Amino acid sequence: MHTPGEIRILPPLPQWLRANTAMFFNNGVLSASAIASQVLAGAHALGARNAASLSLDEWSIVAADQDWFAAARYPVQENLPFESLTPFPEMGQNCTRPEVFVGVFARDIVMRKNSVVQITKGTVSEADCIQEFLQSSA
Repeated sequence: MHTPGEIRILPPLPQWLRANTAMFFNNGVLSASAIASQVLAGAHALGARNAASLSLDEWSIVAADQDWFAAARYPVQENLPFESLTPFPEMGQNCTRPEVFVGVFARDIVMRKNSVVQITKGTVSEADCIQEFLQSSA
């Protein structure tokens, strides 16, 4: 237990989030579908009316007909692996952008904006099903 006013050094964010998943997920259960649901809720909160999540093999996909990243008061940079907490007042007081959970828990992150497919985290071969899906769903 710490005393009031005591300065504590926290572990790096990814380590801390992995150790405290119960704080961020319904019933304290971390899963790919739980993360996708949070990202989808975030997209809807930022005005993406036609947004959906789906699964393709081991991939979880969240897609919308408009770019929800740019609509936030505190946007996240799309070229980063989403490993920092970003305020998300659009979802309520003390909320953070849900993409941080993707960055911390996903092995690979692949994004498509307009017709450009970008690997943000990990390594994904050209033969992976996600590459074909993203190229063909333009």
